[in-house]
This record gives sequence, structure tokens and C-alpha cells, in this order.
Amino acid sequence: MKREPMFGTVSDDRSQSAVQESEQGDAGSNSKKISYSLSHELMEILEQEFLIDQLVIRYKKTLENAEEAQKGDIDKELFGTFGRNLADRLCELESDYRDRSAEVLYEVAQKTGHAFPSIQQRLLEMAYLAIMNKNKLRFQEISFKRLAYEVIFCALNKQLAEDISPEVASRIPCRHLCMELNRKICENTDIGNVVGVNMPSKISDEIGCCIFSTEMILEEQLRLSGR
Repeated sequence: MKREPMFGTVSDDRSQSAVQESEQGDAGSNSKKISYSLSHELMEILEQEFLIDQLVIRYKKTLENAEEAQKGDIDKELFGTFGRNLADRLCELESDYRDRSAEVLYEVAQKTGHAFPSIQQRLLEMAYLAIMNKNKLRFQEISFKRLAYEVIFCALNKQLAEDISPEVASRIPCRHLCMELNRKICENTDIGNVVGVNMPSKISDEIGCCIFSTEMILEEQLRLSGR
């Protein structure tokens, strides 16, 4: 499967070989190949372990015997758990599959003390690319204060409308997947206590897209700015 880059900084094109560079040792006898492309193997692992089709089937079955008052809790539990588990698995595996670009990203973050938003942005891109690569997303803001993006087209929400009902899809139960994915990535990268994750807009709103925003709390913004 060819995956189209959604954000512009992570790409995964299976039609081309990875760009590689050979570094010669002092004696010139040893060389180390360095990859500059996203690991196809990692994407395939995540895709196989986190099947969206199975998530929708499980959700549909769970709703069949549910009372109306239970549906909100079901949405949070099922989709939220999926998002948290995806973040955990990605963060568990990612360090073993870093290309040179990722290594530089982490090196800079360590030297500067600014992991946010570059590390979290990368992990989000990888998560979406692995399991929902048909989604169309666009960044609103990338700064040390805020990381915000729009989901212009959500393949999962479309599938909910087609496989279950437009009424179910209009509740945007899938938003809990994205919210918890964001939160858990922040927790796993040790910034969970200094950021807040919120959702200013849903696809069903007049604006017509989901917006997810991760923002540094004011005290942390002041600390980073040296005020």
C-alpha cells in the first residue's frame, strides 16, 4: 500500500527505495547505511495490530444492546482505549525504527530542552499514517506554545456513517480516539503534566472539520520564555 503524506514532514512511499548515505570509517573499510525514510515495517506492524475495520465492527456490536444513556460512555471507552493503546504501542516501537531525520529531531530536542512540539508532531503523523492514511489533515499552528491541526476528512467517521448510520457518525464518537491519542503521546513523551489537550471544533459543527489542539499551560510557557 502506498501511503500519502498528510502533514508534509513524514512520508512513506513504497514505490521508491529509501534514500541512503554511506559513511566511511577512518580506515575506509567499514560503511554504515543510514536511512532517511520512514520504516515500512513499523507502519505495517501498527496497521496489522490496530485494524479500523475491526474497531467499527466491535463498536457496532456493542451499540446493539446499549441503552441511549450508555452510548456516550461506550464512545469514550472503546475509541479512547484504542487511541491510548495505539500511542503506547507506537512509543514502544518507534525508537527501534528511527531514520536519520528522526535521530536528528531527537538530538536537537535533547540539546535544546524543547521536545514540544516536534516530537509529538512526528508521533501523531506516524500514528495517522499507519492506521488512517486516507485522512486529510492540515496544521493550524506549530509552535512551542501550541500544536493544532484540522481533520478535514475523516475516513473513520465516513465508515461509521456507512457501516452503522449517519446518526451515529454525527455524534463524532471517533473524536475520543484522536483526543486520547494526543493525550497519551504527550504522557509518553513526559510532557503530559505541562500541556492540555482540547477539541475546539467537530466535523459536525458549522466549520466542518475536527480541530485538535495541544497547548502548553501558561506557567510552562512563561518558564520556557524565561519570564
